[in-house]
Amino acid sequence: MSRLFLCKIIFGSTIFCIFTINVQQIRSMLVNGFLTYLQHEKRYSSYTIQSYRTDLLQFEAFLIKDFEITVLEVKSTHVRSFIVSLSDQHISENAIGRKISTLRSFYKYLLSEQQLTANPMLLIKAPKVPKRLPVFIEEAKMDQLLDHQEIFDESFPSQRDKIVLEMLFGTGIRLAELLLLKETDVNFYESTIKVLGKRNKERIVPILPCVTG
Repeated sequence: MSRLFLCKIIFGSTIFCIFTINVQQIRSMLVNGFLTYLQHEKRYSSYTIQSYRTDLLQFEAFLIKDFEITVLEVKSTHVRSFIVSLSDQHISENAIGRKISTLRSFYKYLLSEQQLTANPMLLIKAPKVPKRLPVFIEEAKMDQLLDHQEIFDESFPSQRDKIVLEMLFGTGIRLAELLLLKETDVNFYESTIKVLGKRNKERIVPILPCVTG
């Protein structure tokens, strides 16, 4: 798209400038500003920010292809059309719900920055997601698995995989949290680990003696 727009960029009560810019510049400014806000103000993880970026780029591509409009011109009807297109592509309800959540946060941010006067997401409802009962692993079966010498021999890869399972099962931490662990986060004396969770919140979690041993 090569259309040009006369834009007034406002942050808070300060008008920075009035100038003519193209659609590509509008997209970069708004999306990058939003992602920077998530990183520094909301303190979201890099994984979460990347998911937001992917969702927004997909939404923008849909707007350009089907309607030739920018994110500032969106109405609730455009968002509904986007949801229908996702359903037609057999995207799961969970994934659609996440994308709608991304758009809600994005347009709430644009309103707070006075880039919009109306929120196109107000009338949008996420699809109902069927509730799934959690699946639990019995302790006896997990012990049987960890003690299986044919699965976990004395080699380094086997012992590494065994420790990973023991950490996940014994502490209840998320896989993403486990991947972020550093050696300095392990307190061998007190048998605890320092876990960096969502929004960069730290917590101390006890671990089994067999892990530190």
